[in-house]
Amino acid sequence: MVDYCPCYDDKPDPCPACGATISGNDHVRGVCQATYPYKQRARVLFIELHDRKIGNVVSSVPVI
Repeated sequence: MVDYCPCYDDKPDPCPACGATISGNDHVRGVCQATYPYKQRARVLFIELHDRKIGNVVSSVPVI
């Protein structure tokens, strides 16, 4: 079982993670087996270290 479905708008068919097809002629009868039926959200929060003198970003780390 996978946590997030890798498919977007029912493509590719069959699903590469669980094998579900849109027509339902598979071993899981077309029902997605992912825990969450959507893609994992992208990280949108970053911690950035800025240089005070010139204002450039010195380092950037995504927050989980």
